[in-house]
Amino acid sequence: MTSFVVGGRTIDLPAVPCAREASKDAGAWTNGEWATVRLMGCVEALRVHTDGRRIDARGVDPSRASGSWILIGDGVHTSSQVVQGRALPGLFTHVSGVEVLPGTVLNIGTCGPLFGQPGGGWQAEHVSGPWPRFSHLPNVWMNRSGSA
Repeated sequence: MTSFVVGGRTIDLPAVPCAREASKDAGAWTNGEWATVRLMGCVEALRVHTDGRRIDARGVDPSRASGSWILIGDGVHTSSQVVQGRALPGLFTHVSGVEVLPGTVLNIGTCGPLFGQPGGGWQAEHVSGPWPRFSHLPNVWMNRSGSA
C-alpha cells in the first residue's frame, strides 16, 4: 500500500505514481489538483448513477455505459453526504460495486465544487488499462455515517 497526498489529503492505494495524465474535466477536481497512479492490486469502489438507469456494464465499454468516474476512499456516508462530497447533480438512483483491476491507470483526487455541491470527497477517473468490473447493488442507503 502506498500513501498518496493530493491537495493536502492522504489516501492509501495499492499503486505506484505515474506521470500526470490529462483529465476529461479539470474542473471536477478540487483546485484543479489530481495525481495519476497505476494500480498494482485490486481496489473496490462504488459508482453511483444519477440518471435513473441501471448500469451493469457487462460486456459494454464503461466509458459509454456509465462514465469513467468512481468513488474511492474508506468513509461510510449517508446518501446526502455522497451527493455533496462527490458533487453530484442530484440524488443517485442506482449503485454499482466496482472492482478496479491491477494495471489500471487512474487519476485520483478530491471532487471540486460542482452542481451547487461543495465536493471534497475522494474520486477516481479511469484513464487507461483494464475496464473496471461493475455489478449492480441494491440501492438501499441508510442515513448513518462513520469510518471504516
